[in-house]
Amino acid sequence: MGFLSSSNKKSSGIFVPADGGFKELTDTVANRSIIGISNYLGYHEDQVYTYHTDYNENEDIMNVIFEIFTNKIVFILAKSTCLKVSNRDVSHRIRGFRWEEEYDSYTVNDTLEKGVANKSLTLDFLARVLNFDGVEPTGIYPVKSIGCYLYFNDGLLTDFKSLDGLNTWAKYFQQLNPTTITLQETHARKYWGNDPAKIIQEVNAQSDALAAVPELFQNQFALLHKTATGTINFVMLLVCHYNRPIGLAEFLQINHGRYQQINGSVYRLGHFIYEFSENSDLLKITRLN
Repeated sequence: MGFLSSSNKKSSGIFVPADGGFKELTDTVANRSIIGISNYLGYHEDQVYTYHTDYNENEDIMNVIFEIFTNKIVFILAKSTCLKVSNRDVSHRIRGFRWEEEYDSYTVNDTLEKGVANKSLTLDFLARVLNFDGVEPTGIYPVKSIGCYLYFNDGLLTDFKSLDGLNTWAKYFQQLNPTTITLQETHARKYWGNDPAKIIQEVNAQSDALAAVPELFQNQFALLHKTATGTINFVMLLVCHYNRPIGLAEFLQINHGRYQQINGSVYRLGHFIYEFSENSDLLKITRLN
């Protein structure tokens, strides 16, 4: 790879780590997009993460491209008028970078999903960037830093699961406000007892529903579905007010121990009566006075 001195009036705008700092990359790169440059430098697009937060148009550095799950910079993308990039310049540009914020549960899930779909994340690569001992090419590895079990087959990532069983939205709300998930767990445990699988299943369902509720906790119908322990039954809020479909089996599952069976196909839950057909389809919802 070739490098030019800072005496040029225009630069390629691409700077790579070199000798403890950064030097301009002057090679002819056919595709000068972030994906194209990443490929040229030996990375699949799923193996890099672009930091573009807090960009000010007056700054020379536009984007900083990292290896996924790390603080290692792959390259800097700057304006063509930028002739030199110093460590100080880069430190200032990424002053707002926080690993735990950039790699929230949604981003981790999205990154791994793309890697599985594109067969782009190898055991060797992930073992290096996530710092775990990946020895056997086919196996399951727990990785605490991202809270996942990683499944590999012949050295390629093929699947992943949460270490604690929480799904993407449950993890997101746990990071955003841990009390939300703690209360949901406490409420579910009240009815499921010592059955962690059922408890996690309910927490995940409620978290998925919360993500779909307009205005979240400030929703105009929230109080109608508030439980005795102070949580909101977001699944039933969506069912009652936003046409979310639900069958009898799911109704009985998500409301285990909380409904009253009026007759064979009619149930009372909180402020509402739910009537199901012989085929277990929801036919009618009646609000009680």
